Amino acid sequence: MREVLLSLKQYDAWATQVWLDYLANVATQSNGSQLSAKAEKWVRHSLVAQVTWYERVCPEFLADSVNMEDFAALNARMNDLWVALIESRDLTSVLRYNRLNGEPQQKSLAQIVLHVCNHGTYHRGQLRALCEELGISGWPDTDVIYFEKMDAILGIDN
Repeated sequence: MREVLLSLKQYDAWATQVWLDYLANVATQSNGSQLSAKAEKWVRHSLVAQVTWYERVCPEFLADSVNMEDFAALNARMNDLWVALIESRDLTSVLRYNRLNGEPQQKSLAQIVLHVCNHGTYHRGQLRALCEELGISGWPDTDVIYFEKMDAILGIDN
């Protein structure tokens, strides 16, 4: 389980960075400014959600210690923190927390890591759909199958 979660988190950080690189250059395309405005909102939401979940798991973490405006640095920093957490904690440990609406919940650390990674994938899918809707081409294909490190991480020889 640990290796799979580490792989997924590394994939999540890679895919987010690929999209950040693409979005940095897309503004010059037709409708690129429309994409950039919406994309910034979704990328910020996805990364801030990682911070929020990390704060739930590690209450001693201070969100003020990360730069919320530099998305690439935030993506890299949160990946480092999540990887260290996955490597060092009992993944079956149960975390009790309150949702943003106050509703009490409890989930295992493994479930939380899966949620964080899946959440990023969901929003990257929204970015791809928005590109298609706006007629913007050249968007990156960040399906997990294209993450070059995945086979090596999982010990698969091709």
